[in-house]
Amino acid sequence: MNFPQEKKTGAWLRSQNMKWVAILSPIESEIDRDPSRLKRVLLSVSVILGLIPAIAGYSYGGDTVSYLDMGDAFFAGHWEAIFNGLWSPLYPFLLGLTRWMLKPSMRWEPLVMQLTNFLIFMTTVLAFQFFWDEVLRFYRQMSKQEGSMGLATFGDGEFWVLGYVIFLSLYLPLLNAATPDMLLSTIVYLAAGLMLRIRQGGPTLGRFCLFGLLLALGFLTKAVMLPLAGVFLVTAALCTARQRFGITYSLIAALVFAGIAGPYVFGLSKTEGHFTLGKSPNLNYAWHVNGAPFIHWQGELAGLGKPEHPTRKIFSSPQVYEFGSPVSATYAPWYDPSYWNEGLRARFDWAEQVSALEKSLHEYFGEFKSQAVLIVGVLLLLAMRAVGRTALREYLTVWYLWVPALAAFTIYGLVWVEDRYVAQFFVLFWGTVLTLVRLPEGRDSRRLIRTVTAIVVALVSIQVAPYYLRDAVHGHREAAWQMHIAEGLADRGVRAGEKVAVLDAGLGDAWQKLLRVSVVAEIPYEEDNKFWAADQSRKTQIYEALAKTGANFLITTQIPEWASTRGWEKIEGTPAYVFYLDR
Repeated sequence: MNFPQEKKTGAWLRSQNMKWVAILSPIESEIDRDPSRLKRVLLSVSVILGLIPAIAGYSYGGDTVSYLDMGDAFFAGHWEAIFNGLWSPLYPFLLGLTRWMLKPSMRWEPLVMQLTNFLIFMTTVLAFQFFWDEVLRFYRQMSKQEGSMGLATFGDGEFWVLGYVIFLSLYLPLLNAATPDMLLSTIVYLAAGLMLRIRQGGPTLGRFCLFGLLLALGFLTKAVMLPLAGVFLVTAALCTARQRFGITYSLIAALVFAGIAGPYVFGLSKTEGHFTLGKSPNLNYAWHVNGAPFIHWQGELAGLGKPEHPTRKIFSSPQVYEFGSPVSATYAPWYDPSYWNEGLRARFDWAEQVSALEKSLHEYFGEFKSQAVLIVGVLLLLAMRAVGRTALREYLTVWYLWVPALAAFTIYGLVWVEDRYVAQFFVLFWGTVLTLVRLPEGRDSRRLIRTVTAIVVALVSIQVAPYYLRDAVHGHREAAWQMHIAEGLADRGVRAGEKVAVLDAGLGDAWQKLLRVSVVAEIPYEEDNKFWAADQSRKTQIYEALAKTGANFLITTQIPEWASTRGWEKIEGTPAYVFYLDR
């Protein structure tokens, strides 16, 4: 709905916001004369904000340990390690490359990994700049096509500051996550920006070849880019269908994608023993929708198949599992879940699917709730749009900007949603929405845009800053804690290559990777209390069973206050304990 009520709007602005205008007018004037200077400032701010967590340190585990194992194995000459049914190869390759080149000691390993992720973050920032520059160019072009009537739009400075605030508010909470999602963001921004350039500048063979290359690199980063690559390619084809060679170049881009992704699919299929594009869709659907356990699946849920070679249960109460062979890794069950879950078959069930959608919608609602300030500010500006097509109708006409984001939201929504999965697609969404802000020409309209931008930037910055500082402090403490555990265990005779058993391995923890040990047996988290509540006779039986796996040490990172620590040695300065199984 349009509300061209400039007189009322102007009176309200003059009475409430003259201070903002007085502050921002000279700044905005200077920025519009030299927007490149502002871009350099924003880039510098991003560098500082990204470097602080990298230097402060942060803990890691689970997925990251598996990626590190893959990279280390590849550069140790085990090239087949890069073909994994669940984990894609590009991110572990980059981690392994930096570790192979620098060969850090245990003390310096975390910093090398953190600086690698910082460099990936910087590529994301630069890719975002490219994308946002294309969005701004598109915005200016659309504004000129509105007709002869004058329009008040975002100034270059306002558009860049607001864009960076959106970007950083979504990505600062992700700086402590050592996962391939940041790398995928780089590729998505480059692909989306290039698609906009193709739409505005016309199709060329070089642009489409680069487009296909980027989509292939995305697939090598995360499996979800396989269906999304199809969405990007179809979108680009439809955008250029009426232009000369548009369809032909789109087909060439698809061939480039297949030419790069094909050898990887061939290698993966050879490793798995049958044709496969990866096990990620099947496993994630079974885990997140059907409710199959992430580890130690023994075929307990009906209708999901039978395990062919699961982890081996060596004690029933509490349950104890052994997995020392044939997969060799820091924590084998999470290094190659496709092997241990061979035979797991995801099934479609309406009730389970509806439950998964409810969880996803709840997560999306939380994401939009955290962006409430931005939503209110943008809705206010859209309510004051110039007379013409409604915002919704115009949004539909630029479908090629938001369709890839909608596809990503849908794909993740059907299975599982996390903020790190969808951050880049929220940026694509907001980039599209901001191009709809075109108000009637006038000082009051420009003042409104300037004031709303300033308020949104200030409030979002205030909202994000405490969480950013908290995460930096917490990450530093967690990283120090993991290092203390690793050093304490090394002082007690735990050596690289040692086989150990663990109470709750946590899908692989940083201290395990730092020590380069191999966890070969585990008492899972849900069985933890049963173990501590057992009498000494039963504990002795468990110790003997664990010793037969080849493990010389049983390690835990926490013991309940009520439990006996008889026979356990505490790692000073940490809550961790070690029990010697070979004594």
